[in-house]
Amino acid sequence: MPWHIQAEAHLYMVIINSEGLFQKGRFGLKKTFGCIFKVILSGSLALFILSAFSLVYFNGPPIIPQPELITKNKFVPNRAWSYMGEGFGYGVTDSLGYNNVYYDDYTSPDVIVMGSSHMEAVHVPARNTCTSVMDKLFAEDDNADNNIKCLNIGRSGSFFDQSVSYFETVAKHFDTAKYIIVETKSLGWTIEQFEGMLNQKYRKQMGPRSFAANVTVAVPYLRLFVKQTEELFLQDKSADPLPLSTTQDKVEYATKMNEVVKMMASQAKEHGKQLVILHHNTFSYEEQQNAKSDDDPEQMKVLEDSCAENDVILVDVTDEFVDHYKNTYEVAYGFANSEIGEGHLNKVGHRIIGEELYKAINDHINK
Repeated sequence: MPWHIQAEAHLYMVIINSEGLFQKGRFGLKKTFGCIFKVILSGSLALFILSAFSLVYFNGPPIIPQPELITKNKFVPNRAWSYMGEGFGYGVTDSLGYNNVYYDDYTSPDVIVMGSSHMEAVHVPARNTCTSVMDKLFAEDDNADNNIKCLNIGRSGSFFDQSVSYFETVAKHFDTAKYIIVETKSLGWTIEQFEGMLNQKYRKQMGPRSFAANVTVAVPYLRLFVKQTEELFLQDKSADPLPLSTTQDKVEYATKMNEVVKMMASQAKEHGKQLVILHHNTFSYEEQQNAKSDDDPEQMKVLEDSCAENDVILVDVTDEFVDHYKNTYEVAYGFANSEIGEGHLNKVGHRIIGEELYKAINDHINK
């Protein structure tokens, strides 16, 4: 057979084989894109269903930067919210982006409440927070100044160290405020933590959000996932007291505690405010209506002495929580859909704290 006929035959076979491979390739590519489309479709459908459920389970308002730098961040203002992950809370954020409900002019409060997620209080209805309890008590008491208004600027993850770092900015920002309440559940701070407070090391700000973060905020289920992750990894690691094992530990602890309290008290007085420190703690619940505070009594004594020396009002609700439990079997922490006695403050805890803060401030006004 002539060579050119052989070459033509060979070329023809190559073309046939190439077309076969091409057809096979087209078929594989089509199948691959079909699988990818199905994965995307099913994933989007699952995300939609989970988001629909999350709107009931956790419809938390998105978090945005706080431009006045009085807290590390804030909620989107005037946004309805609900939360069923621990307890059951609902409300509408105020015009400043915090969890308050009782009056419209949030720019001229008389009392400021700073603190962690216990004060942010998305675990109970907004009208049952300790700040709302104070508002109601001042409004209803004929012997009290019923013009006193309270503003809660508590933020999840903002423990005492961050409150100390933001304290002076808050004191400057709210001219009308006469009292600033700083909440803490922990006394077990290290010397390094005290140094950080004195140097405002824990003053952290939320920066601009990335595209991925904006997507997360826009999708309810992703917002819930981020919230649960933050609660898992940003819980108060220092809540359990650190024992003061040596004399040197005790001396250094007392010195640094007094320095921190003195600094805050001085900043408060400079701006015409009275500092109030609110302390609540963890408990061990035992049989026969017995509850035992888990705080180190030596650390508590140091806080008491530092407050007394620097003219700071200390509201410690330990005895009130214990007495209420002994009389009613009601605990201040935990919910029916979580672990009783653990976790965040419930309605009982908020009510007791609100009542005790109201008494302390009212007594100070009338003394």
